[in-house]
Amino acid sequence: MMTGHAFLKKTFGIVPKHAWHPDTFGHSAATPELFARMGFESISFARIDMNDKAQRMRSKELEFIWQPTYEGTDPEENSTGFSSSHGIFTHVMHELYGGACGFDMYLGYADEEVSKNHFKSRSALF
Repeated sequence: MMTGHAFLKKTFGIVPKHAWHPDTFGHSAATPELFARMGFESISFARIDMNDKAQRMRSKELEFIWQPTYEGTDPEENSTGFSSSHGIFTHVMHELYGGACGFDMYLGYADEEVSKNHFKSRSALF
């Protein structure tokens, strides 16, 4: 990760601030802390438990601050679990890899001209 960031900064003068996990099967409690410590401000992904996702969609909570909680003993707190202070803004993608609410930039039209026109019309919505 550090090598990739160094390359992007040297070559293009950019430092990524958003992480994307395109197809993660499970998430580690350490993920938000590690990414926050690497300088990321946000993360997005598509896969979470389907019941959790359905509940989050109903309650409009697909975006949240992911605050990791660890099991075990925190030497300073002498407790059986503790939360990290390194949370990260998190977005769960609405429709797996497509855009929000059915917005799809690339429908894969066989006709190249139709595809270009579709892309232009969808881009204009932004």
